[in-house]
Amino acid sequence: MLPISHRLFHRSKPNEIIPIIMFGVGVAVAATGLRYLIQAGKRMKEMEKEESELKKSSTVSADTTQFVGKAEQMMGPAFGLDFGSANIRLAVCSDPNASPIVIESKEGFRFTPAMLFYDEMSGQPIVGNLAKTQRFQNRNSTIRNLQPLIGLQSKSPNFNALSSKVKQCVKESDNGHLVLEVGGKSVSVDEAVSALLENMKRLKDHKIGEGGAVTLSHPSNFNATQINQLEKIGSDAKLNVCGTVEEPIAAVKAAIEFGYLADKDLRGIIAVVDVGGGVGSCSLVDLSTEAKVVGKSHDYGIGGDYMEDVLVREMNEKFMRDTNGLDLMNDPLSLSRLYEAAESSKVELSLSQKSSINIPFITADQTGPKLFVGSISRWNSAELSLSK
Repeated sequence: MLPISHRLFHRSKPNEIIPIIMFGVGVAVAATGLRYLIQAGKRMKEMEKEESELKKSSTVSADTTQFVGKAEQMMGPAFGLDFGSANIRLAVCSDPNASPIVIESKEGFRFTPAMLFYDEMSGQPIVGNLAKTQRFQNRNSTIRNLQPLIGLQSKSPNFNALSSKVKQCVKESDNGHLVLEVGGKSVSVDEAVSALLENMKRLKDHKIGEGGAVTLSHPSNFNATQINQLEKIGSDAKLNVCGTVEEPIAAVKAAIEFGYLADKDLRGIIAVVDVGGGVGSCSLVDLSTEAKVVGKSHDYGIGGDYMEDVLVREMNEKFMRDTNGLDLMNDPLSLSRLYEAAESSKVELSLSQKSSINIPFITADQTGPKLFVGSISRWNSAELSLSK
């Protein structure tokens, strides 16, 4: 063993070596952190460049000539009102650089059912969710699927298909406008639609305040007469209507806004499929220059209502098998709960592969209360819709 004087190291006290070790560790950590900072900085620059290129490539314009000369009218927040055959939705945008915000109804929903119930006592219309609760208990006094009838003529080739979706008798008045027989009184389509839009104006004024311009959406199969009539009814309902936009164009703009379309999809023609409440449609939108509908097809026999009808019939058949023939179709309260469950399942199947249905105390007989328990998959719903 070498003497201490010949050894190549010397004994150090702990308080001398610890600072050296800590300094080395600190240098290593600092170097590692600096490396990650440099990498993060490079990635941020790459992301900024990608975002800038995306904004340049995703600039899809729409026809804005209808807004020319309406600067004063368009002061304040901008509102978009989607008037569908089943539901109405209202959104607001107070900042041009911000995304629109959907205005919730007074019941807390992001849409309002496009339904009217005329109370026999007062004769006044009840709108929205309250009207929806009456659609089976008071069928003759509850109006739905009004949107396709706006500005429609009785001589239109689609009149029979569209008027059949309304439970009331539809006829043409002396002035050429369509009239509904509701609870023993005549109500024009314009009057009923105006009541729906007046309800949305009250919601807008209550949640946001008065003022602001409103843009109305309409189906791509609306002709010029129907579009003008929709604008007129909106103005009569005290809405500050500044213009209209086709539903497929609005859908494309929304898809671009939320990043649902890839960069390669923004230079050609894309298909927009709209499974509405009463009418299903497919539109081809050309994005090469100005967003424009270049092709469209509508089916008046399918839609969200049709899918709910199919699901309800299937649920009732299952319930009859499970209860030895108890039929829920003639019980308004039970039928209403079936449709509520079908609507919820339809929405759930948009996001998942299977939906479970559990409706307690849906009816009762001499043996006691009954419940409905079942499930349906996305594949089953599609198969049922095609087979019915």
